[in-house]
Amino acid sequence: MRASCPLRSDTGLAAPGVARRAVVVGGALACLPRLTLANPGARPSASPLTLPPAVQAMLAATGLPRTSFGLRVQAIDRPTKPLVSLNADLSFQTASTTKLVTTLAALDLLGPDYRWRTRAYLDGMLRGGRLLGDLVIAGGGDVSLSSDDLRAWFAELRERGLHEVWGDVVLDRFAFDLTEDDHANTPPPAPNRPGYARPDALMLDEGVLRVALHAGPKRSTQVRLAPGQSDLAVVNRLTAGSSCTATAQFEEVKLSPRLVVRGAWNARCGDREIAQLALSHTELTQGAVAELWRDAGGGRI
Repeated sequence: MRASCPLRSDTGLAAPGVARRAVVVGGALACLPRLTLANPGARPSASPLTLPPAVQAMLAATGLPRTSFGLRVQAIDRPTKPLVSLNADLSFQTASTTKLVTTLAALDLLGPDYRWRTRAYLDGMLRGGRLLGDLVIAGGGDVSLSSDDLRAWFAELRERGLHEVWGDVVLDRFAFDLTEDDHANTPPPAPNRPGYARPDALMLDEGVLRVALHAGPKRSTQVRLAPGQSDLAVVNRLTAGSSCTATAQFEEVKLSPRLVVRGAWNARCGDREIAQLALSHTELTQGAVAELWRDAGGGRI
């Protein structure tokens, strides 16, 4: 028998009251002072309809020329006649305003009540608190899943009677069937760009490993990872110097990665996060599961 228990109810893609009568193509593209038009030689187009006074006031308050803005609003049932248009035939750097198109597509395909869920299945018999089989954790695309959520969920599973896993913990991330072509225009994560996390069905802590230091008054400084990594060796080469400077970086030793922390730290430096590092979603989640299970009071895994 396979038992399913949802991890959580997540925030929806948009509130039910989101208007869907009209679509904004390209959004209201407000450019920063240094942001230039992609086609500076083109002439601004005349607006077929006057902008609402409140919008005109907002544009004027920026101090930027009207050529720095472009928008087009049209009703879906009347695609040939825009409601409002300003410089709609010019090319702009859209930045994050393209998320409006993604959100509208998600609302159409999934609906406003859709939730991204992470689920667990018992692939085996549960006897006396022991699972004689595998614990399958199936990701459903929840980008907000954190270590605290997973630790609390494991504690809940223990309260329901699951104390030990005598098989494997299987991480199922097949809800997203992505290829390298899907990431063609997405910058890859890098040590200096940990926020460039690629989509994944089982993302944890936004795909970022956080490194923090804890300096006790009578003992050497401790290195703490969030989420904890059971298979990652941490080499602490901190000295008790007068400054509060430290770095953390991955190094490869005999084809096995390790995290080396260097610098000077003392009790007066206190507790502080010193680095956010990029790991693949697979490495980050696999290394965290055993640690979080033990944190939650779980037994054999």
